[in-house]
Amino acid sequence: MNEKQPLTMKDIAAQLGVSVATVSRALKNSPNISKKRREMIQQYAREHDYYPNVIAEQLRHSRQKPSQIIGVILPEIVHFYFASILSGIEEKAKERGYRIMVAQSHESYEREVVICESFKKNKVCGIIVSQAKDTEHYDHFLKLVNGGIPLVFYDRICPALNANRVVVDDYQGAYKAVSYMLETGCKRVAFYGSSMNMEISKNRFNGYKDALYHHGLQPEGKSLSSNAIRAMLPSRSLHRCFAWRTVPMVSSPSMMKQPLVSYTRPSAWACVCPMMLRCVALPIVSELCRATLCSRP
Repeated sequence: MNEKQPLTMKDIAAQLGVSVATVSRALKNSPNISKKRREMIQQYAREHDYYPNVIAEQLRHSRQKPSQIIGVILPEIVHFYFASILSGIEEKAKERGYRIMVAQSHESYEREVVICESFKKNKVCGIIVSQAKDTEHYDHFLKLVNGGIPLVFYDRICPALNANRVVVDDYQGAYKAVSYMLETGCKRVAFYGSSMNMEISKNRFNGYKDALYHHGLQPEGKSLSSNAIRAMLPSRSLHRCFAWRTVPMVSSPSMMKQPLVSYTRPSAWACVCPMMLRCVALPIVSELCRATLCSRP
């Protein structure tokens, strides 16, 4: 079955007995043709559900002016943080007459490289990106900059590249959060962060460490986990972190009132990512708290 082909300016011109150039000027509301003819062409286009081919139009004029499309690279769109940023980008782009083209790296360096190449082929006028956790080489970003494509990093940045960036003070954020925990009575604050090849992770971890040092404490090696959230691996690292100095107890009738396992646990957690807290830390904490409560005499 043949599908109905979209109406073109050439079709409108043939039906109305005018030139394609006249149709084009009428649809752009040009004053260079009579009002009567302009309205006739516009009415015919509305009645027959005509939509201009924006991409073809941009390609036709790409040498005179850049496209009005901004490429946006997200690590994961399901993450509330990145979804919120995307919403803000789209809103501000629309206000200024721009559209966005969105792609997810899914935390993959290889996929990020392919996306950058695709955006370049699609003639985007600029790219906004938060790099993938796997990204340790930045040649694909350097090619964009050298090719004259404006590049803006947000959240996760490449410090070695001369590009604009939108960031918060991750060091101070972690420092103040951990300091607050210590000043409210916590003595053993555990840190749970992302891959340490990212600048934001390094800054947050340094803020965590300095807060401990400034309060006369030392980081405990087993309280540190820089694993990314991949499947259930972080859960195991959290379990290990909770099970410091695990002391098995003999289960005999005379000791039934004693807990089977004794934990020396952190008194607070510095969790740098809301998704980590929601998907990994909170379920583990809840499970261990239930186990502790159930084992009490």
